[in-house]
Amino acid sequence: MGDKYEEISIVNSWEEIVGKMIAQKTSKLYIRDRVLHVNVNSAPLKNELRYHKLVLIEKVNKFAQKEIIKDINFY
Repeated sequence: MGDKYEEISIVNSWEEIVGKMIAQKTSKLYIRDRVLHVNVNSAPLKNELRYHKLVLIEKVNKFAQKEIIKDINFY
């Protein structure tokens, strides 16, 4: 139950974690099997986020104060 709370907290705090500009261009955020799934509305941003995947994983886990996700998929 504890991890589910952190997952919901991450989804609800997405703008705080990644910033307003990125949050406005993303939607349909959910976590399944320790993988964060993000729908990105901008192809150039999606490409840029793929380059920074490891940094984003670190930011999300730092926000949760433990390792909640191990990968991110961008759609």
